Amino acid sequence: MSTTERCVECAWGSTYADERIRLYAEYTSWNEEYAEQYLTKQADYQKQITEIGGKKAKVQSWRNQDSPRGFAYTEEVRFYGGKGELVARLSVSCKAQSDVDTAKQIFRTANSFKT
Repeated sequence: MSTTERCVECAWGSTYADERIRLYAEYTSWNEEYAEQYLTKQADYQKQITEIGGKKAKVQSWRNQDSPRGFAYTEEVRFYGGKGELVARLSVSCKAQSDVDTAKQIFRTANSFKT
């Protein structure tokens, strides 16, 4: 079953894309994500809990061997508020590992979220 239902906050989002990288950012409390069982089976899967811009952040990355149009690398960061609620999500699809490194630099600059 799939749904297109979204939370009110999901109306805000921003996208950047070029031939090597697709970056999407949104304020959201809708904490829908890939199942851990799915992610752990993906090539090069990594998960890290850290702090970025004063917020708890969960960073996950993996490589999709069957990626459309060559965007094989995915990285997501989810930012959480003081009570553990999701406040924002950034995700990126990239063609090369070096593009993921660029996305990580962008993610580390995030420092202001409404809570």
